[in-house]
Amino acid sequence: MREYDEAIEFFTRALCFTLIEDSQIGNGRRWGVVAPAGATGARLLLGRAANPQQQASVGNQGGGRVFLFLRTDNISDSYAHMQAQGVMFTEEPRTEASGRVVVFLDLYGNKWDLVQAVCRLRTAKTPACLRESVRLNTELSRSGFCCTGSATRCGRFNRRGCQQLLAEA
Repeated sequence: MREYDEAIEFFTRALCFTLIEDSQIGNGRRWGVVAPAGATGARLLLGRAANPQQQASVGNQGGGRVFLFLRTDNISDSYAHMQAQGVMFTEEPRTEASGRVVVFLDLYGNKWDLVQAVCRLRTAKTPACLRESVRLNTELSRSGFCCTGSATRCGRFNRRGCQQLLAEA
């Protein structure tokens, strides 16, 4: 990243992350940590580019590909909130086999997927399918990458509901 304050502002305002820590560590450096609201897993350490080589890589950490995923319970609400906050999207939300997805750019141009995963219940005759859907949804929820935006549930339905369904399958 280029500057601490602008990155913290982007993640907390546009993506609804929580600022976990912002400490001075000397020589003009800070220890800035953000995480999706309510997350207990993954966090992002915000580190300012310190030399020309690092500065040249800002905005291209994924080599032009999506490399981070942000989970939401309601892609429509999160998409609207993020658009209102000036987040740039490369497409309209689309439906995939695993759920709804849309690619957005962070403050520096890195590509992320905003994902609303689905928990599919086809029939009682497909417990393997159910188990896989539940496993994927649970992994996404546990990763902590869920955006509250205006959808404040932050994966609680999938975590609680799908785990209960898995136990019953």
